Amino acid sequence: MNLPSFFRSFFLVVVLIAGIGLPLFPLSAEENPGEEEVTATAGKEQQITLIQIYSWATILPQELIDLQTRVAKEKRSIAVEKALSVLEQEAETLKRNMAIDRTNSDLQLMNTRSYKTTIFKISSRLKKLSEPITSTITYLSAQRKEWQSKKDQILAYEQKEVLSLALAENQQNILIETVETALQIIKEELALALADGKKIGDFQVLLYSADSELEAMVAELRAAALKKTSHSILSKKFYTRINLNQLRQSYSNTRQFIAAQQENLDNNRELVLLIFFVCLIAYLGIRKSKGSITAASRWYPFALYPLATTIYLASSANAFLDMMPIDFELPLQWEALLYIMTMLAAIRLITQLIEKKLHQRLLIRSIMFMAIAMIMILVALPQVLILLFVFYASIVALVYYFYQLPNFRGKTGFTPGLIRTLGIFPAAVILFGISGYDQVAVILFSSILSSIIAFLIVWILYRLHMGFFDYILSVWPSSLLRENKEVILKNLQPVIICIHILFLIAIESVVWGIYPNVHVAFMGIFITGFEFFSVRILPGFFLTVYFVIYGALLVSKAIQMLLLNRVLPRYGAERGVQLAITRLTHYAILTVGFLVMLNVLGFRLNQLALLGGALGVGIGFGLQAIVNNFTSGLILLFERPIKVGDTIQIGSEIGEVKNLGLRATIIQTFDNAEIVVPNSDLVTLQVTNFTLGERKIRVKVPVGVAYGTEVAKVLEILIGCGNANPMVLNTPPATALFLAFGASSLDFELRVWIPEYLNCLQVLSDLNQDIENEFAMNDIEIPFPQTDLHLRSVDEDAAARVWGDSAPTQPSEPGKKRTEIYERDIPKANPGSA
Repeated sequence: MNLPSFFRSFFLVVVLIAGIGLPLFPLSAEENPGEEEVTATAGKEQQITLIQIYSWATILPQELIDLQTRVAKEKRSIAVEKALSVLEQEAETLKRNMAIDRTNSDLQLMNTRSYKTTIFKISSRLKKLSEPITSTITYLSAQRKEWQSKKDQILAYEQKEVLSLALAENQQNILIETVETALQIIKEELALALADGKKIGDFQVLLYSADSELEAMVAELRAAALKKTSHSILSKKFYTRINLNQLRQSYSNTRQFIAAQQENLDNNRELVLLIFFVCLIAYLGIRKSKGSITAASRWYPFALYPLATTIYLASSANAFLDMMPIDFELPLQWEALLYIMTMLAAIRLITQLIEKKLHQRLLIRSIMFMAIAMIMILVALPQVLILLFVFYASIVALVYYFYQLPNFRGKTGFTPGLIRTLGIFPAAVILFGISGYDQVAVILFSSILSSIIAFLIVWILYRLHMGFFDYILSVWPSSLLRENKEVILKNLQPVIICIHILFLIAIESVVWGIYPNVHVAFMGIFITGFEFFSVRILPGFFLTVYFVIYGALLVSKAIQMLLLNRVLPRYGAERGVQLAITRLTHYAILTVGFLVMLNVLGFRLNQLALLGGALGVGIGFGLQAIVNNFTSGLILLFERPIKVGDTIQIGSEIGEVKNLGLRATIIQTFDNAEIVVPNSDLVTLQVTNFTLGERKIRVKVPVGVAYGTEVAKVLEILIGCGNANPMVLNTPPATALFLAFGASSLDFELRVWIPEYLNCLQVLSDLNQDIENEFAMNDIEIPFPQTDLHLRSVDEDAAARVWGDSAPTQPSEPGKKRTEIYERDIPKANPGSA
């Protein structure tokens, strides 16, 4: 197949696959209701007979009981009212706090993030509350339509006075009463559900109003942040803002913060006790794990500081629960405190995870500055105090930067270059503070430090998860997992890195105000895309494909390892059989993974059928060779004429089979060259397998001796050489044969059996050496071919130069110079075996 035809075929396949989403086939009846559906419905109504009406007398009471049972389960009016009242209180509190903060001159843009998070959580809880109500309304609407249809049919038969033919009068009354009861229940429950739905709709309007007010507040703060809002921090007028009232306000805000935490403790005692016991168990487990690992373990730095590791695990669990559809929420201030505790735990852990002391000091100072700033913002201290801290902390950071800068001069690489540019940020904060842009200075200070610390926290979290898997695999009872720990961790590492990169992107988007929380950020990452030739490209699509395919590969590798190391050797299967079974298992798992991926991506069965047709066209036009090799690979795996480890000859090449794939087979020659042979060649061409049945092989050693040698002696020596070689098998025994009378020698042959084909050349060499030594010791000559040369016409001058004066001559005829026959035995070749 030439390349142009292949590419044309491939392009045709791609075009057909791309057209899967187009309506190439007529829509099904469910997707295209038209005249056929109307006709079918009419026919169905006509098919309702008196016998079916008669059966309703038994079926409809049962359906009424099912309806009552379902309705009893769906009764949520009291629960909905209670939940809505709680949400309304929270929403009113939110709006009241927003109205108070809107008049607060010290309000920071970062304070609005808590409002965004609160609105998002209320919206999530409202959505969970509305889903069962929507389901109930949908169910009751369908039931109402169905029962009303049955009532109309019964009344139609009653008007025709034929209903009495199928049912007695009391049965008719019971049937009509059953239908009326069902319709009345549906009407009452539907009214309750619609009332609950209206309440939820009204609350959604209220929540939307609060969200709009928040957006307006954020827009005002962003506009104000870009303006000059105060005097220069170096001027006297700036410091006139600091007075006794500011200190009193700070003290009052601190007391209010402590009182709020006390109230949160009183309201969440059960949650606090649960968290305490879980963290205590985690702490004791981490502390105990130190005794079962070595200092080289990835888990050792975390086992060394169990309290810091426990805080990290709690923070990781909280972030995970925030992203899951679980009704678990910490108070917003507690989440902020947990984040501060996580930063302080990072200070403890980086002393073990980062070797360079300079990098440790730089990160520790950054964390301390950010932790103090977060506490000041969390307690709601006056803006002027926060600005003073940010300004002088930036001065300290800039001085420290210039103090450490000489240590990085002349050094190349990413880290030294990054550190040399870090001085720009504190300098920018100082410049904005001097210029009077205090909001910009605070936002820049907090955002930059938060970005650096978020990267550090996610990096430590990645090291924590890798260490945790290392520890689990180290103490797992299965020796298979312990022996292959590094291989498992190496295969898991790409997935863990990808997840943590996504987590880092989500956190950074929250830090810079793109999303209100990590959960929304993850959703935004997956659904944010771009248009490309009228096709919307989503990151979630590629991430789904990556995780499904890589997950299938991981499962395949795990099962292959289990089969090769535990299951198949237990049954005594040959190596080739083991590899064949694991290879088929690998392709089966990949096929299942591919189908799962298509299902996750939303492909339907008719689209898969079209995909199969497209592949069929591609196979017919340009993929015959690939399919031929694939089919031949299946034949080789099932019939097994060739196995991994066999020594085969195909054409003029001899080598050992190293890998038997579904498309091609790799053969390693004795020169250590690897030949890739298509499987179709191994099926259609003649292949010599030297080790198909067994690896035992016969070695032949031909040898010739001079005429006159004792034949029995030669046979005795040959058999003795064969038996003396340690690689020769005793059974079958070595044999020596007198084969023929050669032109110059008596021809013999020694035949021996050896257990391994790969040793045949070495055995042949050893036997030749032994035979040569034995013949020399017993004065047995190995002849070599001889040739008689007859010279009939030689010039006399040439003969004289060759023979000198002793050259025999006879008189010749007049006018001629003639030399008679001279005979010489001229050796034609070195001695060798016949």
